[in-house]
Amino acid sequence: MTKFAQFDPAAPAPQPVTGWFDTDAFNYSNLPPAANLLQLTQAQWDGRMATPFVQAGTLIATPAPTASEIAAAQAKDKLAVLEQARVLRETVLNRLTGIQLNTTVAATITAIQAARTALLNITADPGVIAAIDGPTTHAAIMSAWKVIDTNLSTAAPAVASVFAGLGAI
Repeated sequence: MTKFAQFDPAAPAPQPVTGWFDTDAFNYSNLPPAANLLQLTQAQWDGRMATPFVQAGTLIATPAPTASEIAAAQAKDKLAVLEQARVLRETVLNRLTGIQLNTTVAATITAIQAARTALLNITADPGVIAAIDGPTTHAAIMSAWKVIDTNLSTAAPAVASVFAGLGAI
């Protein structure tokens, strides 16, 4: 009796192992086709969890990601940050709609508008956000939010009510 790693030989190399069969320990009534099985030595079987791929008829460790896989993951991360910034921007802009400047809240509104402008600058152009990394963008958004939140905590109740329900980001 032997041990096998199952894989799809039609898949591009390296192929992930899709099953393990130990015919010493178990009686399998229906094994996959021989072309989809790699016969293993006891040493390969013992180390199988560290080598979950098949390449050129042997088990290998998980391959390092390719440059295109890394670039795709980075692009996905940037898109997630852009979406977070877009949602925050829309929320802030919706809350700022209708606020009237007056002498009672002028200083607060000025600070809030400066933070709003900072958010607009960060999020207005996808090229701008794509040119900077996620942590920098997140820090800038959080900084603008802190200005808004700090100023609202001392603002007139009428202004604070506009932001009611915005919540912590």
